[in-house]
Amino acid sequence: MAEDRNTIAQELTDEQLDSFIRELAALPKKERKLKDIRHKAAEMGITISLMSAKSFRDTTFQRYLAKMESAQKAARLVEDVDRGGSTLADASAKLLSKRIFDQLMDAEDEDSAEAVDLDQMTLAVARLRRGNVQQAALEAKLKEYEDQARERAEQKAALTKTLDKEQKRGGITAETRALIDQELGAIA
Repeated sequence: MAEDRNTIAQELTDEQLDSFIRELAALPKKERKLKDIRHKAAEMGITISLMSAKSFRDTTFQRYLAKMESAQKAARLVEDVDRGGSTLADASAKLLSKRIFDQLMDAEDEDSAEAVDLDQMTLAVARLRRGNVQQAALEAKLKEYEDQARERAEQKAALTKTLDKEQKRGGITAETRALIDQELGAIA
């Protein structure tokens, strides 16, 4: 925030400025007029003009509000992942694309635009996507095992039903049935 040229940003320490901005942002929108900014600055011991209040509102404070809006959008993207339909990697890719665009737009010159570490950012998304592929493979394997277990349980239930009928008819003895049940228990 030190790069800001408005009086409020120059007069306050970073911590004081952060506190000032947060207090201002917490106010209802109708209480964030230029005269209100001047009054809040006066409470901090800073006398400013309406033009200075406007400069603060249009630069430092506006940037803070934009960051807050961006953070809220990011939170909504992650919430959408929780509700289904996309993966964490998809949400991250969207956030990363927006972040790269914002950084490039904020770059003051070609050198600062080149300083945006695209390789590191894209590597992070690639790792997330690789994790999603591995997770999907594990979920498919788990489903396969669950299907096999369900199929075995159905087969065991059908066999038990058949054995019950045979035992009632007298086709197998209680001892034979006990041995069969013991073997079925060992298999399951």
